[in-house]
Amino acid sequence: IVQMCKPAERFSRKGRRKVHWQMLTLFVVLAVLSGCQASHGTEIMSIEEKSCAEIGAVLKEFGINGITEEITQELEQSLSHLPPDILLSKTATLLMSLEDDPAANGVYSFDMEVPCEDTMYTEFLRSVSALSKGELVFENIEEDTSAVNWEEGTGSRTVHFDWQGKSYTLEAQMQYDWFDIEAANQLNEILLASGSEKRLYFTTDGYQSCIVFYCTPEWAEAFAAATELPLTDCVEM
Repeated sequence: IVQMCKPAERFSRKGRRKVHWQMLTLFVVLAVLSGCQASHGTEIMSIEEKSCAEIGAVLKEFGINGITEEITQELEQSLSHLPPDILLSKTATLLMSLEDDPAANGVYSFDMEVPCEDTMYTEFLRSVSALSKGELVFENIEEDTSAVNWEEGTGSRTVHFDWQGKSYTLEAQMQYDWFDIEAANQLNEILLASGSEKRLYFTTDGYQSCIVFYCTPEWAEAFAAATELPLTDCVEM
């Protein structure tokens, strides 16, 4: 993914970030297309050809919990009513259908157009902390929005927090109510610098949702191979 997404040098930093999120979205769409076009009767079946219940079983093998029979049945029914030109990843949609409980589910997902504009990065840190099941205990989180122009949707904000006895700061650009994925990339840099074996990995539903995992590179590679969902640990690389 990293090699395929590497942008030309003419792109700005923010331009690179947008390009890479668009490329990741494109890969998800291509995966869905591949599943739609896969030949029935061949030895290898795309996961997108499987039922939602079968996909849920695959996800459970990777520690993704909370996919109930009710969820899979409702999704199957919803998909049956979609126009044929709507490309939707069953796997990503199942992950997005889970209740908001990262610690129990083993995955954290959110709409990148965030309703709680003034605390979106505070909520992100808290959810990542829950996702880690106690490995990442972020304390004294303070989100400073004093440099944000709410009317024009410009400016920037900082998010201060303590972790393992040290203080850290994330910086995010204001994009109205849209989440700046660079903040997530910065958090990953902090994790890597600490020597952590695990880090955050991201994928999308092909639209505007962000799906987050906290795992090792080996887990991410195995998960991507089994689910056909591309994962990246840095949207900007």
